[in-house]
Amino acid sequence: MAGGAVRVLPVSQRWKLVREEGSLDEESYERLREMRDVHRGETAVVIGNGPSLNETDLSLLAGFPTFGVNAIFLAGDRLPEPIWYYVVEDTAVFKDNVDAIRLFKPRTKLLPTLYRDSYVPDPGDDIIWFRMNMGFYGRSTGTLCHPRFSLDAPQRVFCGQSVTIINLQLAHWFGFQRVVLVGMDFSYTIPEDADRDGNLIVSNSDDPNHFHPDYFGKGKTWKDPKLDRVLLNYRLAHDVYRATGREIVNATVGGHLDVFPRTDLTTALR
Repeated sequence: MAGGAVRVLPVSQRWKLVREEGSLDEESYERLREMRDVHRGETAVVIGNGPSLNETDLSLLAGFPTFGVNAIFLAGDRLPEPIWYYVVEDTAVFKDNVDAIRLFKPRTKLLPTLYRDSYVPDPGDDIIWFRMNMGFYGRSTGTLCHPRFSLDAPQRVFCGQSVTIINLQLAHWFGFQRVVLVGMDFSYTIPEDADRDGNLIVSNSDDPNHFHPDYFGKGKTWKDPKLDRVLLNYRLAHDVYRATGREIVNATVGGHLDVFPRTDLTTALR
C-alpha cells in the first residue's frame, strides 16, 4: 500500500485466517510431537485404492511402514501385515463405513478431531486425533482451492481434495526420506446409473474406480474427486519433498499420475 502502510483486517474478518475444523486433542498433540522424525531416513508406502492395486504384488510391502486409507480393509488377507498408519478424511466415507472402521485393526489410526465426538473406539484401538484444516474446500476460511502443506502436523494438517495429501504431510513429519505410491490410478468414471446432487454421488451399482466392487458400491455416497484440484496439491507436495531433500515416487501399475517420478515397486523398495 502507498507509503508502506499496513492494512489491518476488521476484527470480524480476522477469524477467517485462523479458523480450524475442530480443536486440538492434548494427548494426541503430544504424541505427534514425539513422533517427529521417528522414521528418519526410512521408506514408507502410501497405498491408494485404485483398480491397479489388484495388479500390485502387495507381499512386497512386508516389513515396510505403510499408510492405508478409507476402505483399504476390503483388501483383507492380501495385505501381508497390518497397516501401520490408517487415515480417513472424507465425511461421507467415515459415515458410511464407521462400523467397519471401528473393527479394522491397523497398528495406529489417525483420525480428524472432527470425528472424535461421533466415534466410539473399539477396545484396543490406538488412535491419534489430528486437527484438520478444511480451508481448501472453502469453508469460510478464504483459502478455497489454495493448496497448502503443513510442516507442523501436531498443530494442523491441510486438506487437499484427496486423503493422500494428508498422508504425505504426516509422512513428512514422521521423517520418511522416500514415499512410494501404489494404487494411485488417478482416474475416475462416474457410472451412468449413479444419482448425483452437486458434488455428492450415490452409487447404484458396482464401483469401477477402486480395487473392490463394494468400495463405493450400491448405496454408498461419494464425492466428485475433482482430480484437477488434487493435482495442484500433488505438485506442491512434490516441491516440498524435493526442497527438503526427500522424494515421492510413483510405483503404481499404469494409471495417469505423472507428477512424481515413475518406478516399479521392487526397485522402489530396495
